Amino acid sequence: MGTRTTHLDISGMSCANCSATVGDALESLDGVVDANVNFATDEGSVEYDPEEVSLSEIADAIDEAGYGVVLETATIA
Repeated sequence: MGTRTTHLDISGMSCANCSATVGDALESLDGVVDANVNFATDEGSVEYDPEEVSLSEIADAIDEAGYGVVLETATIA
């Protein structure tokens, strides 16, 4: 099986150092091929091998770095 790419909304980032911290935390995981994080948009994309690392482990790494992953969205009419 090949790699997958997921896009995440990340909360709590306020500067370039924040996005670098999240990116470093993600890239330290076995199975993560590439991570790009942008504090200005509060988004990140992660290319990973699902046989080596799960989305739950990716979310946990972001949490352990001191930031959050937005797991729900709401639409207000």
